[in-house]
Amino acid sequence: MLGGTRPTDSSHSQRSLSHMLDALPKGLRRWFDDLYARCTELREIAGDLTSTTDARAQPNLSDLQLESLDRLLWPYLKLLFTEYSLSCFFDETDRERMQLELRRLEQ
Repeated sequence: MLGGTRPTDSSHSQRSLSHMLDALPKGLRRWFDDLYARCTELREIAGDLTSTTDARAQPNLSDLQLESLDRLLWPYLKLLFTEYSLSCFFDETDRERMQLELRRLEQ
């Protein structure tokens, strides 16, 4: 999954990817999986188009487009994970306590 994406170290990348995917709640995970499935379908369609046209005429453009899909999936996953992390943070944060602390610091 996410073949040409960052981070560059592949073992670190796999660990990060696994960690983020495992941590997402079902709804956010479903959003990512749906988008990934659409990208896979686009990849297959591009492969079919390449095989039916002159393979020498389009490979660079197809490769760039597919690579771009992977580059877009990575930040999308990171944004979903960030949304989830912030949601957890705000759920566990005592708003009144934060406001008291802010007032104390402003004095």
